[in-house]
Amino acid sequence: MGKSNSYNKTLENLVLSTEVNSPERLIGMLAYSKYKIRKHEWVSKNKAEKDYQNELNGFLKHYDNQEVLNDLKTEANDILLRFVGSYNEAVVKEKLKEEKEKALLLELKKLHKDLDSTKNSLLESINQSYMKPVWQSVIGSVIFAAIIFLIGILIRFSYPQSNISKLIQYVLAPEKYNITIKEVKP
Repeated sequence: MGKSNSYNKTLENLVLSTEVNSPERLIGMLAYSKYKIRKHEWVSKNKAEKDYQNELNGFLKHYDNQEVLNDLKTEANDILLRFVGSYNEAVVKEKLKEEKEKALLLELKKLHKDLDSTKNSLLESINQSYMKPVWQSVIGSVIFAAIIFLIGILIRFSYPQSNISKLIQYVLAPEKYNITIKEVKP
């Protein structure tokens, strides 16, 4: 493959003629890439031709035309717009997913808080409903024991010689009594 006799200014026209950090430079770089791909495809297809060098010069001269360069820039701009659109769509989807996850997390936290509140209320009501009968039983037993005790004291002082009175005296002061066990013979 021989060298072209004329210098091609496509790089200068598409890329180097624009400001360094401008959107036009990016579009120019994409357009220049499209140009290089087309040139590579053309060379791969035509390098075996007899009049290769003249045809190559014609190919290169074609890209000296401002309309052709503008077409390359338009194609590059379309590529960039499609990329930006796809990128924006991906970013929006990701943001939407993050927002849904945040909303779901907030909902789960709220449900967890509600469940904790419900659990605590149930435990409190269970403890109250469980302890209330226990305390009622304890108080009832103490009152019953006090009443029996008062009845026993009343009997002791009212009928001091009765068997019940003696039993109560034994319970209250067992040291005064001696218990003897009699054997019963059959």
